[in-house]
Amino acid sequence: LSHLKISKEIGTVVMPTGTGKTETMLSVMIANRCKKILVTVPSDALRTQIFDKFKTLGLLKKFGIVGENAIYPRVGILRQKFENLGEIESFFGECNVVITSMNIVANSPVNHQKKIAEICSHLFIDEAHHVKASSWDEFRKQWDKQKVLMFTATPFRNDQKRLEGKII
Repeated sequence: LSHLKISKEIGTVVMPTGTGKTETMLSVMIANRCKKILVTVPSDALRTQIFDKFKTLGLLKKFGIVGENAIYPRVGILRQKFENLGEIESFFGECNVVITSMNIVANSPVNHQKKIAEICSHLFIDEAHHVKASSWDEFRKQWDKQKVLMFTATPFRNDQKRLEGKII
């Protein structure tokens, strides 16, 4: 939360597998009062898993981290590319959070990528060690750095490419 308030660079949240990266995303969303988040993941299985957590606020209500009366976010799941900019505006207009695979947005036309970055207040990238793939990196570059939080258990890659941003 501190990083989002004062930094002008990408934040890279490093947590071991199974320690609550998704709950951290949820906590940041609530504590920072993020208006509209795009969450990208590398696979359909993760897309569905994170969608389910966001629509129920994961473990946050169960453990009393947020109040019982906390309002659930309106969560959309994106499974295919948009046909035009109007579809993007309409879909994102109905959601507080959109969950998708990075391949869908990163392989969309550049004007679509720019529109999504313009509409959303934040980009959360799960499994961020994949972000150095050229299409992922190009999509990420559509965003102001201070709007981006990357989440990973493995901040160092076998190909020696470093992840951008401040490790948190």
